[in-house]
Amino acid sequence: MTSNLSLGTPANASLGQVNTMKLSLSLTTALLSLAAIAGAAPVTFDDPFNAGSPDVIGLASSFDVQKVVVDVGASGVTADIYTNYGLGNTSIAPYFDPTLGKTVHIGDLFFSLGGTLSYGIALYDHVGAQDNGGQSGSTVLAGHLYRINDVANGTLTASEAFNGFSGNYRPDEIVLLLNSNGYITDLGAGSVNVAGGGTGPEFKISVSIPQSVSSAFYSGMAGGDWGIHYSSANCGNDIIDGNNQVPEPATLVLLGSALLGLGLVRRRVL
Repeated sequence: MTSNLSLGTPANASLGQVNTMKLSLSLTTALLSLAAIAGAAPVTFDDPFNAGSPDVIGLASSFDVQKVVVDVGASGVTADIYTNYGLGNTSIAPYFDPTLGKTVHIGDLFFSLGGTLSYGIALYDHVGAQDNGGQSGSTVLAGHLYRINDVANGTLTASEAFNGFSGNYRPDEIVLLLNSNGYITDLGAGSVNVAGGGTGPEFKISVSIPQSVSSAFYSGMAGGDWGIHYSSANCGNDIIDGNNQVPEPATLVLLGSALLGLGLVRRRVL
């Protein structure tokens, strides 16, 4: 004996119940698609102030951050940083500032997952605050993804990076990774590419972390509950903080319930 009922459909289901089930399945599929689309587009974090504004301490031409654009794609995570740094040339290498009496480094890029600072990527090789006579450890390599196992000990604030500098800067901002005593873990190499000498921001710094470097990092980012923290230099003179905004699961459920209700009402009216 043959049956026209599909798998999963009760044998005693009425035509109306079958149609309702099909509608529910269609709505579920649509909502899952919407959720996927919500996390697919690049996310731009704009500095609310631009060059010359009061949020930049010191010269805007040396420290201003304009924006960071993050893309969680099928092959991995990329971030484009639009920033000014340094002495007006096309290098993001450290340099000694005689006015400050300190060595200035470009800041590392940090990612939070679920509200916790969890990963960092160096834009240029460094050894913590060694150049300024402060804390040091093993070299943090440019383009490598590091898991932060201990935020307090695996990162440096601007005060620590400048080794107690007493001038005008943001001493409490986290600016660099510190590779010491297992406080951070090197997960592998991505890449950092620098385009210098453009108009507007002095540099576009492109960071890429392939999915293969860390499935935990990628799945966390793909999940949508993430944020960034970036300082243009180890003095914290300009920063960008931001959190990705995604629809709450409850919102999607409510939307699905509303659409399902509208479908049922329409069927009864007809």
